[in-house]
Amino acid sequence: MVVTNDLADWLAIHGEGVKGASIFQGEMPEAPDDSILLREGGGAGPTRSMDNRRLQRIGITIIVRGARDQLVQTNEKTRRVYDLMLDLMHTAINGTRYVGTQPLGDIADLGRDELDRWKFSMNFLVLR
Repeated sequence: MVVTNDLADWLAIHGEGVKGASIFQGEMPEAPDDSILLREGGGAGPTRSMDNRRLQRIGITIIVRGARDQLVQTNEKTRRVYDLMLDLMHTAINGTRYVGTQPLGDIADLGRDELDRWKFSMNFLVLR
């Protein structure tokens, strides 16, 4: 969960929430309505950089949830999170060097959850 911890810091630094209060790792609690979940899983095998360093390619799923009357705001936040992930290039977070990310598709609309809140999902390979 080191990667999700770093990414939670990355999103918090850029104003998308507060780690542990609206940005979560592993599982998303019932509250607050406006939340971001980072989950590590899957990925691809390691590869080599141009200078022959080994790069890990870690699979990350991000879910953005918003209140039922906040569709436009939730869409905007989801796009900002997606763009921040694309901007994660040649950056060190908490002492770990991140080379970049590769989106595995565009944002997916997951519809509404059991409490009628909007949910959107995105998947990335994170290279570090």
